[in-house]
Amino acid sequence: DILQGGLFVSTRYPAKIQETVSVELHPPIDFAEPVVIRARVVQRFEPGADSQGFPNLLAGMGLELIDLPALVARLQPIVERLGG
Repeated sequence: DILQGGLFVSTRYPAKIQETVSVELHPPIDFAEPVVIRARVVQRFEPGADSQGFPNLLAGMGLELIDLPALVARLQPIVERLGG
């Protein structure tokens, strides 16, 4: 949850714990520019299969957002435009 300072990114190639990554958020508004955020990896969920051979659908990484107040300020106009 972005307002709580975290985000989950589904990926088959999660970054290393404590690595800093950039993530692009693409607002669902015509002609809106992507919002690039910086975050630190705090959890990894490895790809692979479970004991029954089913793929791990939760493969990815848990991120801690860096500079949450600035991110919220950048996202606020988009949220308002979406009516939320």
